[in-house]
Amino acid sequence: MIRFLLVAVFFCISPLLWASQADPKATDDLVKVAPVVINNEALQIGEMVQALQIAINSPNDPNSLKTISMYAADRRYYQMIRGWLFQELVLIENKLYASKSAAKAEKFQYHSNFLKHAIRLIDLKS
Repeated sequence: MIRFLLVAVFFCISPLLWASQADPKATDDLVKVAPVVINNEALQIGEMVQALQIAINSPNDPNSLKTISMYAADRRYYQMIRGWLFQELVLIENKLYASKSAAKAEKFQYHSNFLKHAIRLIDLKS
């Protein structure tokens, strides 16, 4: 069975190899199947994700909660953002429980409280 698959793969690939040796443009046509088009909505989602990542990682910034609640107000993204906040909260609380230094524990506790507050905020607005 394995020999059959190897032979089949060889016969499927060999014309491509021969075509590429004869004419380099032959494989270029095979590679360019569909152009990648980035539309406006994809760019907006990317900007949203970047803004949320900055807001989640900056609990000291007063605009962080505003940014999170603004994007979570859109029903299309609410569940994703809430799940992201929850996973970040789990991560920070694991770091909190594993931390040995009081300074790090205080920093993690502050971040944990920030994430809990953000989750409550978007839950109340939904």
